[in-house]
Amino acid sequence: MNRIVGLALIVSLTWNCRPKSQTSRVAYILGENDIATVSEKNDIPDVRKATVVIATRKTNGSSIFCTGSMIKNKDGVLHVVTNHHCFAQEGADGSKLDTLIPEACKDTRVFFDFTSENSRKAPFVKCLPGSLRTDPRIDVGVFQLQEKPPSDAQSLSFFKGDPLGRKALIFHHPARVGGFAKDAEGDVSLPVAALTINDCKILGNFSPDDIKLDAVLQVSLRHTCDLDLGSSGSALVDADTSQVIGINWGGITIVENGKGISRKDNTATMAAFAEALLNQIPYELQSVADSGQVKKNKVKGIGCSLQAGLSSSSGFGSASAMLALGFLGLPLWVHFARIRKSSGTKSLNFENT
Repeated sequence: MNRIVGLALIVSLTWNCRPKSQTSRVAYILGENDIATVSEKNDIPDVRKATVVIATRKTNGSSIFCTGSMIKNKDGVLHVVTNHHCFAQEGADGSKLDTLIPEACKDTRVFFDFTSENSRKAPFVKCLPGSLRTDPRIDVGVFQLQEKPPSDAQSLSFFKGDPLGRKALIFHHPARVGGFAKDAEGDVSLPVAALTINDCKILGNFSPDDIKLDAVLQVSLRHTCDLDLGSSGSALVDADTSQVIGINWGGITIVENGKGISRKDNTATMAAFAEALLNQIPYELQSVADSGQVKKNKVKGIGCSLQAGLSSSSGFGSASAMLALGFLGLPLWVHFARIRKSSGTKSLNFENT
């Protein structure tokens, strides 16, 4: 286990916009379906009331929906934390791109406590124009609300310890479990709240061999918690502390030697990276040449004004880079899961929520 402490976290990434793996917007039910609708006997109110369903209406009349969590930044300002790909444009093949749709934030509404019993009474607040920031390399997005949330709304905080082996839970809005319900105005149908808590634990980081397949795996955690379409952006929450361990973005399949599926994992961006984006901690990109020479290229801010790198749809290409995140002393625990190395080659497929 490596503990990286100090003002900077160095994580090697690959920097190129060409995708190297096919993707879809499907996450995994790993074995038996452990996603259950929320009820009085199946509820954790402090997490549920910090969980929202995000709906962005497009000009063609359709809506994009995702899950998000209410989290305050270091200055105490409340934000919604979710995925970049919840606001991303689609390519001709249906894959998500790095660029955002024109309706992102402008036509985005956030619904609170959207359960099957409460959907017709669930209040909503609009996204504050100009507040949306995303980083497609880590598939995280954050934004503020135009008005105050309901008085009973809660917020979550980030988990600081080693998450390996910890039991987790997820409040989310999966499309194929609890079904859809109309909002108070009756003009949009959204998936109702659900809970994954059984057979839900953190497996740790990806192995060095896995990371060679795509750079995003360096900032991601493996876990066994069931996800589904609509779970995108939900918080992977520690079951004991109700703190955020990561931000779910989908699932992957690793295939060895063309012999079939070796392993399926659901995945989440590590909390430390989501927290860095939330707090606008600056970072430095270091392009690594084939000769091993390092060129440093400073990028101001940690948002997506350049909108290049990882989208929910792609890995990167061949040119590698180093991402340095200043964490103001924030410790990040990195534990690589012990996975037997294969002498053969592996291929990777991404499947996003």
